[in-house]
Amino acid sequence: MEKLHCDYYDFSPPWIQNKTPVVLIHGHGADSGSWFTQIPDFSKHFPVIVVDLPGCGNSPQHDGRITIEGLAEAVHDSIREYYSDKINVMGISLGGYVSIEFASRFADEVDKLVLLGTPHSFPEEIKPTLRATMEAYKTMTMQEIVAPRISRAFGKLASPELQQFLAEDILKTTHAAYLNLGQAPIEYDPRPKYKNIKAKTLIITGELDHIAGPEQAMKLHGELPGSEVLILNDTGHASNLENPEGMNPQIIDFLSQSH
Repeated sequence: MEKLHCDYYDFSPPWIQNKTPVVLIHGHGADSGSWFTQIPDFSKHFPVIVVDLPGCGNSPQHDGRITIEGLAEAVHDSIREYYSDKINVMGISLGGYVSIEFASRFADEVDKLVLLGTPHSFPEEIKPTLRATMEAYKTMTMQEIVAPRISRAFGKLASPELQQFLAEDILKTTHAAYLNLGQAPIEYDPRPKYKNIKAKTLIITGELDHIAGPEQAMKLHGELPGSEVLILNDTGHASNLENPEGMNPQIIDFLSQSH
């Protein structure tokens, strides 16, 4: 897979020693710009790397089949120059699955893992419906795809301006890239990977998340011994955008802790 576009931010004081960078991996249809509510806060404390997945933001489109395993490899190859020893990994939704694979595949390199709105797994019985949805998207325009997605992405806290931002962000993704990336989590089974993860883990979800709500978060918690869970009130799936005030301080504290 082609090298992915990354941006690097570090506005932390020079006297803060041993700052482990964090890489932020966005969700399906978004790009690295969707972390605008985290980058300013995080980068005051530690280096932040944001990556665009294939066909999103400034990354080239990948014309072959995309898998979560391939995305994790591509992220690793693209950010390796930014850290010498350990990395913290944080992802939302699709990016959460990529983060799980990264933390499993490169377990000795990952210090801490943060999973936002990440399903424990997709039950086999719903996968035919998910595949049928992706098939239907092939005959729809991005505008037709995006409208119902936005209405389901948020809970009670999102302003109309925030909803408009997410819609415009998704519309920047090409139709081909949207379809290609959308197949990857359906065909991925994270369950065998959990046992390989060594990183201390923080699991975050919104109480109104229709994809990966509290029940899914508690299933993840059961797979990852010692993990912590944060459930955000009145918050939906796009939790990083909708409720940064509820999560950013906790994430900064979690990532700044020494073992």
